[in-house]
Amino acid sequence: MLRLFSIFMLITLSVTAQEFDFEFLRHDYEKYRFTEVKLRPDFTNLDYALYDSLQHCRQLVNHHVAYPLRDKRYRTDPSKIQDRVFMVDEIIDQRNIINSGSPLGYPVFLLRDIETGDTLYFKYNPNSMDRFPFVVNGVAGDELEFCHLLKKKEMPFSEGENVHTPNRGTIEQAPVSLHRITDANGTHFNIHLRTYGTRPHSRVKGVTIYLRDGSRISRKNATILFTQTKYGYEYSAIIKLNPDELQLLLQSSIAKHQLYIYNYDVPKKFGHQLMMLTRCLKKL
Repeated sequence: MLRLFSIFMLITLSVTAQEFDFEFLRHDYEKYRFTEVKLRPDFTNLDYALYDSLQHCRQLVNHHVAYPLRDKRYRTDPSKIQDRVFMVDEIIDQRNIINSGSPLGYPVFLLRDIETGDTLYFKYNPNSMDRFPFVVNGVAGDELEFCHLLKKKEMPFSEGENVHTPNRGTIEQAPVSLHRITDANGTHFNIHLRTYGTRPHSRVKGVTIYLRDGSRISRKNATILFTQTKYGYEYSAIIKLNPDELQLLLQSSIAKHQLYIYNYDVPKKFGHQLMMLTRCLKKL
């Protein structure tokens, strides 16, 4: 439990308390997805690396770099991004042509400033450590790096077992949890959703889960419960997943969910972790 609490605390720590290290992953760059990065101290080699649009970033040589220096239009001014923290929101993957040796085959990182929301595009060269300008706060790995977060709860009255993803703490800490229930009736998966509401609504129904690939999981008649807290009302719902719906959660992360009329936007980093943990549960 202490380890789980530590993980949650790491997620909620401020930027000033985070630890950034230089970590160059070469062709394992997909692990940078949903990772926070910032410019390496005293790094100045920002030639043809950071752009203000994907179109400019994809061209072999383009002088439309982000925040260019006056005398060197092809170089981004380091002072403009120094000490700013960016989330790797997306990686435009072009590995199918990387081996051709063409710079157009380099993957492109979509970087979002976590405070202002401003976006930049970074052309990642997996063959050049000297051109990687960032230090990194954590790396998003595969499911094996998350499986230790699963918790197991015995159900003595039904002689069953509930293995689940982290589900304790505030809504921000655990807006969604997935449960693998094994009992006399076999094995099935439940998903528990939480959000905030502004007022009490009794006997309301309806749940929709929106995934980042555009797919949805819906239950029009799902029962919704609410409890009053000192900050307002907390809504929650539990639905049983069929095999096709579980497969959706294995392939894409949750973007948001809606309970009655109340939405909750699931952070990308949390959604990615939940997808990895879903894969852990499926392999049990």
